[in-house]
Amino acid sequence: MDFSYIDLIILIPILFGLYKGFTRGFILSLATLLGLLLGIYGGVKFSHITSRFLFEQFEIDIPLVAFSITFLILVIGVYLLGKLLSKFVDVLALGFVNKLAGAVFGVGKIVLILVVLLLFFEHLNQKFHFIGNDEINKSQLYAFLKQTSEAVFPYFEELKENTTN
Repeated sequence: MDFSYIDLIILIPILFGLYKGFTRGFILSLATLLGLLLGIYGGVKFSHITSRFLFEQFEIDIPLVAFSITFLILVIGVYLLGKLLSKFVDVLALGFVNKLAGAVFGVGKIVLILVVLLLFFEHLNQKFHFIGNDEINKSQLYAFLKQTSEAVFPYFEELKENTTN
């Protein structure tokens, strides 16, 4: 099986996701992602509480500071909970299973990111011709990402048509 330079470019972040997922484990990887999502959501929805507290205690009325503090509290809280659960899983002698699941999760997360980037790349490549079709057709991983994008985003063709017009 021949690999093109495109395969190497795609493989590097996938291997990074595998490594990070394995070293963190599934629970901590999931906690990190959930913490980020919850931090953004909670920062938007609940920063007014932090803002009121900051104003009453310190006479600080800067919404960005309130959002940042709320965001950080939520992210750190979920991360610490994830660390605690991860230690508990290690005590139950399920640490290796947690690491393997983390590796799979890490690869899956990177593949989804690459699929989204592929959408943008294909749009730009049609206009600016960064990479020729011959080189793209040689790539095994590009074809995999393309198939994955069509499975993950069933409206891929409609989206592609709407962005090219």
